[in-house]
Amino acid sequence: MLARFVDVREGEGRAAFGAFSALFGIVAAHTMLETARDALFLEKLPARWLALVYLLLAGLALVVSAWNVRFVRSFGRRNALVVSLMAAAYGTVVFHFLPATRVNVFALYVWSALVGTVIAVQFWMVAAQMFTVAQGKRLFGPIASGGVLGAVVGASVAAAALEVIAVQSLLLVSSGLLVATAFGLTTLPNDARPPETASAPSGEKPPRPAGALATLRDVPYLRILAGLVVLSTATVLATDYLFKSIAPGAARSLNLELGSFFARYYATTNALSLVVQVLVAGQALRRLGVAGSLAVLPLLLLGGAAGAVAGGGALLVLAAKGADGALRHSLHRVSTELAYMPLGAAVRDRAKSLFDTSLTRIAQATTAGAILLLATFDLGSPRILGGLVAVLGLGWLVVALRLRRPYLDLFRQALRRGAIENTGADEELDIGSVEAVMEALSSRDSATVIAAMDLLDERKRARLIPGLILYHESEEVLTRALELVSASNRKDWEPLAERLLEHPSARMRVAAVRALRHRHVALARVKGDPDPAVRAHALFCLAHCEGRTDLSADPEIAKLLEGPDGRTVRVALLEAIRDHGSSRWADTVLDLSRSDEPEVVENAALTMAKLADERFVPVLIQRLAVRDGRGAVREALAALGEPALEALERAMRDPGTDRRVLVHLPRTISRFGTQWAADFLTEELRGQGSGLVRYKVLRGLGRLVADSKVRVDRREIEAQMRANLVEHLRILSIRVALERGQIEQASRATACGRLLLGLLDDKLNQALERAFRLLQLVNRNEDIRGVWQAAKSDDKKARANALEFVDALLLGRSGHDLSSREQNRTLFRLAVDDLAPAERVARAAGMIPTAPGGYDDALRVLAVEKGGSLVALASYHARELGLEGVAVRGSAEAFRLLEVANG
Repeated sequence: MLARFVDVREGEGRAAFGAFSALFGIVAAHTMLETARDALFLEKLPARWLALVYLLLAGLALVVSAWNVRFVRSFGRRNALVVSLMAAAYGTVVFHFLPATRVNVFALYVWSALVGTVIAVQFWMVAAQMFTVAQGKRLFGPIASGGVLGAVVGASVAAAALEVIAVQSLLLVSSGLLVATAFGLTTLPNDARPPETASAPSGEKPPRPAGALATLRDVPYLRILAGLVVLSTATVLATDYLFKSIAPGAARSLNLELGSFFARYYATTNALSLVVQVLVAGQALRRLGVAGSLAVLPLLLLGGAAGAVAGGGALLVLAAKGADGALRHSLHRVSTELAYMPLGAAVRDRAKSLFDTSLTRIAQATTAGAILLLATFDLGSPRILGGLVAVLGLGWLVVALRLRRPYLDLFRQALRRGAIENTGADEELDIGSVEAVMEALSSRDSATVIAAMDLLDERKRARLIPGLILYHESEEVLTRALELVSASNRKDWEPLAERLLEHPSARMRVAAVRALRHRHVALARVKGDPDPAVRAHALFCLAHCEGRTDLSADPEIAKLLEGPDGRTVRVALLEAIRDHGSSRWADTVLDLSRSDEPEVVENAALTMAKLADERFVPVLIQRLAVRDGRGAVREALAALGEPALEALERAMRDPGTDRRVLVHLPRTISRFGTQWAADFLTEELRGQGSGLVRYKVLRGLGRLVADSKVRVDRREIEAQMRANLVEHLRILSIRVALERGQIEQASRATACGRLLLGLLDDKLNQALERAFRLLQLVNRNEDIRGVWQAAKSDDKKARANALEFVDALLLGRSGHDLSSREQNRTLFRLAVDDLAPAERVARAAGMIPTAPGGYDDALRVLAVEKGGSLVALASYHARELGLEGVAVRGSAEAFRLLEVANG
């Protein structure tokens, strides 16, 4: 039943439920902590001290945010969150046992606010690591509802508990829930990140404030959003202060303790927030649009504040604060996210970086300073504070209403560019946006129309695309429109599509036939079309509608296949079979795929993926030997699932597998994205005899780890890393001996001798590259490729930075095999450090085989290698120098290499 409401797919349930439970526990615990904090603070201190707290928090938040980033990088995301939860629980327990003095309750308020800020940020960092972008789009909404539900339950439990315990004892309950949440998090997968150093080569950097300010200056729409952020932050803070200043009096008038008052109030507002999020937000957005929805909260706050100014008493203040609690994290949050939607990803990221950090903190500090100033001069009465909230709320309301026109203008511009991007949430289009999209559908510009149709399709509103769009003059628009309208159960478009069967363009007639593939009467009119592709599509659709399964028995199709346009007909028939997706045509697909034409191969693979018949597997595996269409073949094998994976594994281990196929099997296996595939490829790193195939296995495993949430055997990967580093230094020892020998005797520096040195350089580079690729496998969140580029550069500083980064990376890891990791640190340092080659070899003594004693020894070592170009050149060079005791191997290969080298 849950699947009807939440799109949780196989393998995601445990992680999604774990994240939901963690957020539920965090928010429930913090809600109880907030309840106790507010009650204790206002029992011991006057409300005016809150202004000082707000001011202090605004400054501390900037410092703590920067520290939090470094802390998470040092410990890994999940580990950092677990440590933070345990620390929060411990600190909260300490506050429980401390006497409730003024200093202690002041510190408790600051503590709880910082805990909430740090843990919330860390949780979403963990969630971002647990799920891919595509998963986040489906799952973050349901996971976020765990926070709203946690707030309701936390406040309700606090209200019930305060009937039997003292308010300060809520701190113990909150601590217990934090500890339970921390233990629950330890059951989730951990992809901890190692420490990063300042010298590490950088990948993508977060937006800089300077860049964000330039964007704010250049984009007028962002200035309106900035005003919205500043005024909403200030208004909410002032409202919170006003509410807490009248809370003690309101509690007394209701004959409630402060703790019970806050618990019941928060339970009510959080429950309202849940109702609004589930039942009201979507309807409000559709009816009011983005700007209208953004105006709801400031309008309600303005009304409550105006009532307070007019002497309406505490009731209107409580109502205003209730509106804030009910709407800020539901309707207002969704509306705010939608307001960013017309912006491009780069602009949106820069703006959010500025708004969520600097701008918000400045607004909080300025508002807190103003409130503190009012309180200092005894001007903090509810009436004056209500006036402040009213002024801020009015400004917020005006800016929100001003947003509508620039929002729609920017939306239209984005549609014209085709640049509307999914923000990662499942928000629906508001009425104003729908109007802009419908306006775009009437454009003569094909890119604008297609962007509008795609946007409606993404938002599952393709039924809004009018059938009359099939009168558009652009073939690109008509093709996309036919794809979208034919995927629905609508019928209004069919008569309009039939007229396209007589379109001058054969491509359009094919598109019309594919869209009308179930309209037998209409298709019968075009089976005599002059274009072979149109005829092939029409004849197949008629055969399918008549229940036939053998196209070879159709004389018209047989004639087309044997004619000069046979390739075009094969492609058309494969497309038609793919459109219908019926497995009864599997034999026909096998017959049609017997062609080496790249277009036929690719379409055959796509069709095989759609039909998913196990008989296709051997055919597809053999097709891997051909470059053209290989990508489609790999996707088809991945779509065929476990039977295909088992066949690929058998082929990998079969000595009789064609080498042209064998070298492409690892990358194909990596497309499956499963733990089984990862384990198999890890085994093949050790088991494969061919160096080229092992390299392909390593590349495939790297792509699999980068694209999927799979684990690799760290011990095996580190062993392979060590083997490649040792091999790098072993080859270096041979090269040092050869280079020294050629310097000592110039007669040794023949063309073959020089070529031998160059080939050894290639081998050195390959071994070190493999070590770095293996390092990437166990550090998936690091840009090891950038480190590798720095390590092989001629820039000494870049090499030093790379070395320091790798050293810190391996040092920061803890685990079962510290000695192995220490060896790898030493070997990486020897391979990358800025030392003379001979000095590296000398320092590696004891970790690599004994270095050759001289030139002749080096050639003898190379001549007994397993084979290949290196052996051939070494054997040939030994013979041309008259070196005795070296078998002649691969002379023909040596001659070929020398001819290539000499042009």
